[in-house]
Amino acid sequence: MKNIFIYFIPIFISFLPLIFSFNTPDPVLSIRFFAISLVMTIFCGLQLLANKKVYKSIFKNIIIRLYLVIFFIYGCSLLYNGFSPNSLYEISKILLFIIFLILIINNIFNYGYKYLILSVITFSFLISSLYFIQYFSGHSQIVNFDKIASTMGHKNLLVSIHFLCLPFLIYAIFRYKNFWRFFSIISIIMVFVIFKLVESRAIILALTIFFISLFFVYRSFIFKSKIIKWLIPITIIVSGVFFLIPNPDNKTDTLSNKIQRTLNFQESPRYNLFLSSIKLINDNPILGVGPGNWKISIPLYGLYDNPKLETQYTRGESFAQRPHNDFLWIASEGGIFTGFLYIIIFMILIKKSYDLSRKKEKSQSLLFALLFSTLLGYFMISFFDFPFERISHNIIFSLISAIIISSSINNSIKECYKSSIPIILFFPLLFFITILGYNRYKGQVSMKKIEEYKRLQNWSGMINEVDKGYHPLFFNTSNTSTPLHWYSGLAFFNKNKLNNAFLDFKKAYKINPNHVHVINNLATSHEMRKNSNKAINLYKEGLKIMPTFKESAVNLAAIYFNQKKFTASLDAILSCNPPPYKERILINDNYDIYLKKIFFKYVSSVKNQASEEQKIKLRLLLDKFDSIPGDAGYIMKQVYDLRIDDALTYLEAIYLYK
Repeated sequence: MKNIFIYFIPIFISFLPLIFSFNTPDPVLSIRFFAISLVMTIFCGLQLLANKKVYKSIFKNIIIRLYLVIFFIYGCSLLYNGFSPNSLYEISKILLFIIFLILIINNIFNYGYKYLILSVITFSFLISSLYFIQYFSGHSQIVNFDKIASTMGHKNLLVSIHFLCLPFLIYAIFRYKNFWRFFSIISIIMVFVIFKLVESRAIILALTIFFISLFFVYRSFIFKSKIIKWLIPITIIVSGVFFLIPNPDNKTDTLSNKIQRTLNFQESPRYNLFLSSIKLINDNPILGVGPGNWKISIPLYGLYDNPKLETQYTRGESFAQRPHNDFLWIASEGGIFTGFLYIIIFMILIKKSYDLSRKKEKSQSLLFALLFSTLLGYFMISFFDFPFERISHNIIFSLISAIIISSSINNSIKECYKSSIPIILFFPLLFFITILGYNRYKGQVSMKKIEEYKRLQNWSGMINEVDKGYHPLFFNTSNTSTPLHWYSGLAFFNKNKLNNAFLDFKKAYKINPNHVHVINNLATSHEMRKNSNKAINLYKEGLKIMPTFKESAVNLAAIYFNQKKFTASLDAILSCNPPPYKERILINDNYDIYLKKIFFKYVSSVKNQASEEQKIKLRLLLDKFDSIPGDAGYIMKQVYDLRIDDALTYLEAIYLYK
């Protein structure tokens, strides 16, 4: 029975890269959450059967207590801001990893951490191997080089998880012999090749911090031990990787482009994410907006009202899912104090790892010096990315935390009081989290089918999958915070079942009242029910969130057109951000037809007020709509900007436009 507890978690970690599914929109997030919750439930159940106990002193550790405080505040935030399946998922994820951390610390006390280190090495090797299989085989899931991410879901997440594995790979080279030393050397070479190929700005910064801090902390041992003989070959390997390996021909985002974007950070979309998140925190400083609610609340803070944002965000084609900063994310959802506590956890782990690197014998001090440098670099990664969301990152980060915590607690702990009560409490909690994980995975499988049915315009299939995937307790929105009822409402609308569509759009609006597609379709349903005032208010509500959203702008323009408010109609349609004219032709977009019709009516309504010079300009523009509609649309956008900036009428703006 003892061997089960030694190998159970390490085996799971070793083969975690093989747990993925292309049946869900994100190939790893939901299935790995379900996998670790299931594994931890089984592990906890085995400990119950074996009457295993937990050391009481673990709960006296400051880091464990800080995590429990974060969990408590998140719970208060959930109660204050209201329940949702996303909030239950986020708070359950925090609880899951608190339990995971406690049980791993307890296991380290009993059996040590050697096999955990070896499992991370295997984990890293498998991730790298899968990456190179994709790289050389032209995997069907890969669109171009920048999309290759092994089974991590995103290339930046791939390199950040490798960065977390780095201390264990380096430690194994110096600490172990024969197979594991050779295995670690091969793994670390692959890791640095991947670092070079991806060229992540966050990783370059993290690596710089890593090596500088490592040399600072471990310099006295480096020159006094056998480690010095490894430095020259390692330096040659790293230098060779970064300077001799060429960039792939199909790499679309070069390092120079990334550096240029970093220098012009205020011009980047990420800067706008940060600013909007800070505004959100400023309005909700105590308890935040609730766990899982950042992506629902953030549209109210000007996120999509920025011309610097990428086009897909200003057209309603994509939606931000997180602020690309874990500390802002936690502070947004749980309040400023919670974000501060997460930073404090980092600081304590960094301090403890530094202290251990000074106090332990040489073989152990190297490990803690490596962990110290890794935590410094990972802090920067967390500041510019979103590893807190990812299951794999949380697992490896928890292992690092567990090794530091278990080594910093006095050895007398083995003589301290132990209790089976934590195991008894953990098991039902983990069982519930496993049920949650299964239902979310099942919902995500349906979500993938819903998107496919939408593309194929299989409306009946969409409705059936919404019924299968929706769960009021566990799953009711996609990863982009789109309510499942919006999809069924859209399907009913296209099947001409307008009453069903209206009811589902209302349900979707209740779940996410800040989603521009939900607002737009609900407004359209109100207009079809002859409630124009409600429709106008909703369209304006959506355009306040995303002023350039074409569908709402065109629909609002249509209402004003029918009410013979042609100036307001022009203002509405010209405020949006349509695709380029060539793209509009390819997708049979009716934007130019609507704009022409509105403009012709506007001209008819004002021609008696126009001067001869203005009439000439109007005729030229009317002719342009007939001969070159793309140019006419471009001119009208410029005229609209001139009208808004200088508070002119369209007649005046058209006359002044050159």
